[in-house]
Amino acid sequence: MSASPESGRLQVGFQVTVDCTNPYRQAQFWSQVLGYEIEHKDALIRDLLSKELISQDDVMEIEGALYFSIGIGIRQPGLDDSQVRAPGARLLFLNDPRPKTEKNRLHLDVHVGPERRASEAERLIQLGAKMLYERNESGGHWITMTDPEDNEFCLQ
Repeated sequence: MSASPESGRLQVGFQVTVDCTNPYRQAQFWSQVLGYEIEHKDALIRDLLSKELISQDDVMEIEGALYFSIGIGIRQPGLDDSQVRAPGARLLFLNDPRPKTEKNRLHLDVHVGPERRASEAERLIQLGAKMLYERNESGGHWITMTDPEDNEFCLQ
């Protein structure tokens, strides 16, 4: 935590964590939606394997790179490990074999602006999103969509 110079209040860092059945696919999708980078921990994982601190059961190999089986993170481009606790800097996709069965209790609002909303919706559909509905109300205009594992999000 750090103090905000303007208010003197402490800022609290956080990340958004999403349970999913396929962390790599979700990390790919959301990194493309948000312009984030998939975290590559290949060297760390190889080091931990060589020291027998983790086993092959703890990792997965995808396209020649190693990832932790438990989950994969994405982060804003250019951030190092010390910077990923800033609000919105990182999303983590954790492996959970249970499928989604109900509406999200929490969702992301992706802000692209009214001039890009329709074209961005089309781009996200090409990446694997689905459009549920579009709303234009006095409080705002948004498109409610789902990611590849049917988690809802709003495109504004």
